[in-house]
Amino acid sequence: MGEKRRPFLNRLVNFLKKQAVKALIEQIKKRLRGLIKAVVFGLIGYTLVIAGLIFLWLGITKYLQFLLPPWLSWIISGVILFLIGAALLAFSYSKIKP
Repeated sequence: MGEKRRPFLNRLVNFLKKQAVKALIEQIKKRLRGLIKAVVFGLIGYTLVIAGLIFLWLGITKYLQFLLPPWLSWIISGVILFLIGAALLAFSYSKIKP
C-alpha cells in the first residue's frame, strides 16, 4: 500500500515545489518592476534638478554682470560652483572610504 502512495506523494511534492518557485519568481518580478520604476523616476528627477540648477546659476551670473564686469561675474560663479563641487566630492569620498 505504501508503494501506491509514493507516486502520489512525489507528484504532490513536485507540484508544491513548482508552485513555490512560481510564487518566488512572481515576487522577484514585482520587486524588480518597482525598482526599475524608481530608478527611471530618479534619473528623470536628477536630470530636471541639474537643468534647473544650470538655469539658476546662469541667472545668478547674468545678475552679477549688472553689478560687476562680465568676466568677473563668470569667474566668481565658476569659483563658487567649483568649491561646492569639491566639497560634495570630498564628502562623498569620506563616506566611501572608512
